Amino acid sequence: MAILLASGAACAGLGRGVPSVALSALALGIANTVVQRAGRVSIAATYMTGTLVRMGQGLAEALRGGDRLGWLPYALLWGALLSGAVIGAALFQHFGLRGLWLPAATCAVLTLIPLSPER
Repeated sequence: MAILLASGAACAGLGRGVPSVALSALALGIANTVVQRAGRVSIAATYMTGTLVRMGQGLAEALRGGDRLGWLPYALLWGALLSGAVIGAALFQHFGLRGLWLPAATCAVLTLIPLSPER
């Protein structure tokens, strides 16, 4: 993902908007494949409405006496998606497609952080 986003940012810097957008779309498609299943429900990393639906289902479950906090992970995910959209819009407004350097760098740094501690 980091390589695709960086390639998209480089294309934008060269004035090649169409390849930049295509590479970015491919990177976001890959994001869906890296999210693992959490219990019995698959978390949709890129679909805001699906996340809202799952949050609503979790709230309904809580109101019926089920898991009282089952909706919380979906609310946090939705908030993260919303924050990403706002930050992305601000980056685009100020830097155009060259703003892809920030998510490319963020993605590259995140690849260096181990997901689980080694023992």
